[in-house]
Amino acid sequence: MRRTAAFLAMCALAAAGCSDGAAREAAPFEGVWRSDAFGSFVVIEGGSLQVFEYTSVSCAPLVDSTARGISDIASIVDDRLVVRDSGRVVAYDAVDALPERCAEEFLTDDPRRTVEVVIATIDEHYAFLAERLPDWEAVRDTATGSVSETTTPAELFEIVTGLLGSLGDAQVRLAVDDPDLVAGSVWPPESADPDAARIRSEITAGTFLQPGWETLGDGGIVVGRTQGGSSYLALTRLVGFDDTTDEGIEALAAAIDELIAGIGDAPGLVIDLRGNRGGLEVFAPVVASRFLDTERVVARRTARVAGADEFVASGEVTVTPMPTGTYAGRVVVLIDPATAGAAELLVLALRTQEGITLLGEPTAGSLSPIFPRGLPNNWILGISNQRVYDADGVLWEVSGIPPDETVALTSEDLDAGRDPVLQRADEILAG
Repeated sequence: MRRTAAFLAMCALAAAGCSDGAAREAAPFEGVWRSDAFGSFVVIEGGSLQVFEYTSVSCAPLVDSTARGISDIASIVDDRLVVRDSGRVVAYDAVDALPERCAEEFLTDDPRRTVEVVIATIDEHYAFLAERLPDWEAVRDTATGSVSETTTPAELFEIVTGLLGSLGDAQVRLAVDDPDLVAGSVWPPESADPDAARIRSEITAGTFLQPGWETLGDGGIVVGRTQGGSSYLALTRLVGFDDTTDEGIEALAAAIDELIAGIGDAPGLVIDLRGNRGGLEVFAPVVASRFLDTERVVARRTARVAGADEFVASGEVTVTPMPTGTYAGRVVVLIDPATAGAAELLVLALRTQEGITLLGEPTAGSLSPIFPRGLPNNWILGISNQRVYDADGVLWEVSGIPPDETVALTSEDLDAGRDPVLQRADEILAG
């Protein structure tokens, strides 16, 4: 919010026409708009833009800014405000006014209020309650009965993470800026899955690669050659390859393009996505565009209508091949139960291309983008509010995306210094 205030002050001091221009641009969109699918209100008036996120029991201010640039992402379609951004589509209906609760103070230290908003958010927006937690009502009631006005932050953390953990969803997160409660400020920490953490550690250490391997992109990219001579690319995450997202995209693209250019006489390429918990969806098409030979829709999304067992279309993911051409050699993609989120979206894209083999174990089955919501105590909750379907309309949530060939990597394998999944990948490419 400080950045917004600074920008508005700069506009007022530097040029009176700044706000006038924003008002002219925003004029076709003026009004109060509500999106049930994403639980938000948008208020556009006189060149200003406000955004609120809501549940049936809460309304929290999210953005207070200028409407400058709104015409780049918004349009009026059949009397609805439609916002398109990064493949996501959100439709808003006109309403007369904001509900009264939007004028009330949202932030509070009352732990009961935090649990109330967590429960309402899951009740109204989580997309997989029936599949993941059919006894949700009992779990919800237990949490409600466990919290009181005197509940400590540590006790509240246990109550909330108990609720979230019962969903068994790798795309559920809780950001808590308190190192005494959770390491790294995000629950669950990466160390919560010791097998996945160990696999990532072995990958970033180049344990099973030939000498000369290297890490790039702040350690998120590993390139080299396997013991069998195959070219090798590991992505341990799909975020944070540089200081900004745009710089990260450039760094990732450059690393892949350089790797492909140097493949030479290698029998093929191994793309290792084991232990990759995901990141930002925008990185998945960047990788896939180097391997898909035609433009295609690789995934479609629907979003849950707040408080209803209904879903509405919320966008699709399209991959456009590189104009300079795509890699035409054989590719084996390694996956495991810790391959989640944006990494699974990448898997959905790659599996549409002939000549690409999935090897390993089924993925996590948590493909929905994380839907972040602020809580009254300043924690941030992230849940899955969308369903992601593959190009054939199949939903792989919960079950995970299956490999073409199943090969497991066990702790015993790692103790013995071997990686049977990578060894099998070499055999496939050599054959």
